[in-house]
Amino acid sequence: NNHNQAVDTALKFLPDIIIIDLFMPGRNGFQLAKELKNFDLFKNTKIVISSSLDYQHAKLYSNILADTYIEKTGDSQEIIDLCEKIINKKEIK
Repeated sequence: NNHNQAVDTALKFLPDIIIIDLFMPGRNGFQLAKELKNFDLFKNTKIVISSSLDYQHAKLYSNILADTYIEKTGDSQEIIDLCEKIINKKEIK
């Protein structure tokens, strides 16, 4: 729901992959990704930025602050496929 809740949830569960919506209440997804990357606990956690808008600059910043970017299309299989690639350490485009 919001930035603080996202940080608390990530710290509680320590996931291998975190998918962050670009637009969220409070800080945006880029700010959250940057903050999470500052935690040693998330050093090896893969961060995916997601948005329903296909912004070129969002993809660029995602490559800097996150591991990849995925456009929200409503197709949950795309997210599952991406997570499987990340888990299996395949190249992500």
